[in-house]
This record gives sequence, structure tokens and C-alpha cells, in this order.
Amino acid sequence: MREAALYWHAVAKLGQYAMRRESYGAALRGADLYRSLGDDSRRYDTLSLAALQGMRFGTTQEVDQAIAEATRLERSDWPVGQRAILQRARCWWYARLGRLGEALACAHLVSTMRRDGGFLDGEQYAMANVTGVELLLGRPEATLEHGRAAIARLAILGPGAMAGAGHLYWNVMIALILLNRLEEALAAGRTAHKLLLQEGDEYQVLVPLALIVALQGRCEAAARIIGRDEAVHERAGVDVRPIAAQVRARLDPLLAAALPASELARLRAEGAAMRDEQVFRLGFGDGV
Repeated sequence: MREAALYWHAVAKLGQYAMRRESYGAALRGADLYRSLGDDSRRYDTLSLAALQGMRFGTTQEVDQAIAEATRLERSDWPVGQRAILQRARCWWYARLGRLGEALACAHLVSTMRRDGGFLDGEQYAMANVTGVELLLGRPEATLEHGRAAIARLAILGPGAMAGAGHLYWNVMIALILLNRLEEALAAGRTAHKLLLQEGDEYQVLVPLALIVALQGRCEAAARIIGRDEAVHERAGVDVRPIAAQVRARLDPLLAAALPASELARLRAEGAAMRDEQVFRLGFGDGV
């Protein structure tokens, strides 16, 4: 049983940054096995991962239960790096509930915990949570400032550290869109795509990329891109996340105003059938 629990925990951990429903299921299975084994520390770890991935794949009740159970197990003498994962899940739980002030406080705490644990790169990666919540709060200037500062600190740490900067670039991309700096946003999006591709989370770029394209006046291309995004999320069973929903709130009226409903539906269907490399080339203006 312990070997099976270790296996499911490994699968859950590998998928914590990517759009993989099986990783969420693995976290739940691992938590059940560790509960039977009486291993509170590993049970806590898998519950934390379940809560974190439940933001994409779980129901509100499931996430709430995972956080509550992990919170009851947590011990103050456990390593801060271990406890930071639950704190990160709590950040996005608050964001999902619209409690953005509490979400921002949690996001800052995650970064501090990573630093206190000796993870200098992790401290900066955790700023992606801070900048993400700042976007939800309508603070693109703060997002840009903090995102670029974190990226600069990672650059000092070396090329290896920069490999994990994808979500920071993604938030910077969105902030630049909101500030109407589209060429800079497109450049940030290219970097975000390249880095997130290594994590399996490259689809995060599609919604803001579609907004850039629509703002450029290429609404047919934007409709195809959003069609691909919807197909990917439907296939994976992923709920719309808060930041993506914020971007869609600006994108959808643009498409509705530019395209008849029947044409929009046709273009979305075309986009859904496109290959990933096609849709990204279309969005970045590299042709199809």
C-alpha cells in the first residue's frame, strides 16, 4: 500500500502546474491511502496538492474539504516549504470566493515562506501568485512592477532559475494588455509560451493571446484561438480560472460586436480542430 501511495503522490506532484486531471485524481487517491496508513505528513502533502489542483478540476466543496482536512493536520514544526503548498492553495481558494484582500495576503506569505525555507528561486516564482491576485484587483501597474522585478531577480540567479518564470511572464503579458501596450504584451507572451510549454501549462497563453489579436482588429483569428482554448479546457475538464475569466470579460464583447453569432460559432469550431502549433503561430502572427 505504501508503494502505491508513493506512486500517486509522485503523479500528483508532477502535475501541480499543468492541466492534467489525472494528477488531481492521483492526489485524492494518495490522500486516501496515506489516511489508511496513518501517515499524517504525507496525507497533508497530497491533500495540499488536491486543494491546489482542485482549483482547476474540483468542485467548491471538494476544495473546501481538502483545505479543511489539511489545516487540521498541519504542524508548525513542519518545514516551511512543505506548508507553503497549502498556503498557495488557500490563496487561490480565497480568490475563487472573491476574497481578494485575503488572497493577496496569502500570496505574499507564500513568497516569504519560500524565502524562509531557503528557496531563493521559489521566492520569486511565488510572486506569480502575488501578481495574479493584483490582476484580479485591477492593479496592472503593480503586476507589471512586481512581475518584472521577480523576473530580474531570477535572471541574476541564472538560466536554470529563469526556466520557471513562465507564469510571471504570463501575468506580465496580461498587465501589458490592460495597459494597452500590445507589442510588449506579445513579446512577453512569446516568452511565457516558450517557458510554460516545458511545464505543460502553455494553454494559459491562449486567452490573453486571443485578446491581443482581437484588439489588433483580427477578430476572426481571435475567434479561432478562443475556440481552441475552449476545446482544450472542455477535453481536460478544467473550470475557467479567475484570471482567464477576467480576460474573457473584455474579449467576448469585442468578438460579439465584430462577428455575427453564426460566424463566431463557425470560427470557434474551426479553431477547436486546429493543432496547437497552428493556433499559436496564428496568434503570434507567424502564419498558419
